[in-house]
Amino acid sequence: MEELMKKQLFYSRIMGMSCLGLVILLAISLLVVVPKVVHTVDNVNNVLVEVSDTLVTAEESIGKLAEMSDAVKNMSGNMNNFVEDNANQVSAVMTNIDNIDFEGLNSAIRNLGDVVEPIAKFFNVFKK
Repeated sequence: MEELMKKQLFYSRIMGMSCLGLVILLAISLLVVVPKVVHTVDNVNNVLVEVSDTLVTAEESIGKLAEMSDAVKNMSGNMNNFVEDNANQVSAVMTNIDNIDFEGLNSAIRNLGDVVEPIAKFFNVFKK
């Protein structure tokens, strides 16, 4: 019985030392792995914050683009209304220009020149 107890004690010590070795290996692994995991988690958190900020900026930009698009649509509508409103007036002006008697106007200018020329000569006499 004593011999059996010595064998059990021997095997118990081997198991205890093995467990102690495993605990030491586990502790060393945790000391090496945990700081890297914490560093990685911090980096992931920082990246998530940056992504969140970028998304907020993108949402603001999309809102501003929508406002600008609406402004361009309004301006386009205003330009269409302006062109439509003034098309009749431009047409009326072109009709009036077409109705001008340029031959009669040139004849009147020649007649005016014929009348003014003797008066100009008369007054040029006094300049000397």
